[in-house]
Amino acid sequence: GSNAREVSLSNTLVSNYNKGNNPFTNPALLGSVKNMEYGFSHFSMSLDRYIQSLSIVLPMPDEQIAIGISFYKAGTKNIPMNQSQPDDYYNLGYYNVWEGYGMCSFGAKFSDKISGGVNLKLFRNEIAKQYTASGFGTDLGLLYEFSHQNKLGILINNLYSKYSWDFDYQGQRRQYDERFPITLSIGFSSYINEKVLVLSQVDYVQTNDELNYKSGVELDMFSIKKLPFKVRVGFNYIDDKLNSSLGVGLKIPIRDSFNIGVDYAFDTGMDDTF
Repeated sequence: GSNAREVSLSNTLVSNYNKGNNPFTNPALLGSVKNMEYGFSHFSMSLDRYIQSLSIVLPMPDEQIAIGISFYKAGTKNIPMNQSQPDDYYNLGYYNVWEGYGMCSFGAKFSDKISGGVNLKLFRNEIAKQYTASGFGTDLGLLYEFSHQNKLGILINNLYSKYSWDFDYQGQRRQYDERFPITLSIGFSSYINEKVLVLSQVDYVQTNDELNYKSGVELDMFSIKKLPFKVRVGFNYIDDKLNSSLGVGLKIPIRDSFNIGVDYAFDTGMDDTF
């Protein structure tokens, strides 16, 4: 996931408005953006891992079309380089690995019920500043609104996406393409009432030919000193294993047209490490 709300709900937001982070969730959601939105996330995890994301969304004058500019970066730092010798290990220093993309997003509301959107992504991958790759990819999104409370979202992720590697290895030039697996996500969101949001989603991963099942619940019935306070929980079933996540969100009103949302997520991960 690219942001705390998404992670805490087990990445089930393909059909639900995710303020400040709609380009990452589903570009079709941009058709519902009415005001300028900003999103920033930073994950600091075990094993020196990190994820960072930034998103800016601008609605057009007719408020039926919006564009977004986003950046995403994930990596691991301080990886030791050791050379094995018969009697000892020699530390040769440390290196970093990261990959990410810059993204332009476009979304439009075609009718009262149907919205669509597209992401255009430029990829970059760097290993120890020695092995690098770049690439291009797209996402296609669709949103159907049965009503204000019930919505269906569809996202085709990493369509025609790939890395193109080009580097020197032991004096030889190496070039090859690494294609991304296409993921098809179908999700449904429903507000039981104004305080309870229920989410469900199924992801089909092309390379593994498998289905991943996800669900989430968001409760908007708490407050801290009169500030709205949301509690979130998510579950997903991947690789015959049930995983869970938990999160909270706080909305801080600054003035009528400007609010700040602060979100935090707890995720044990598939290997039970935070």
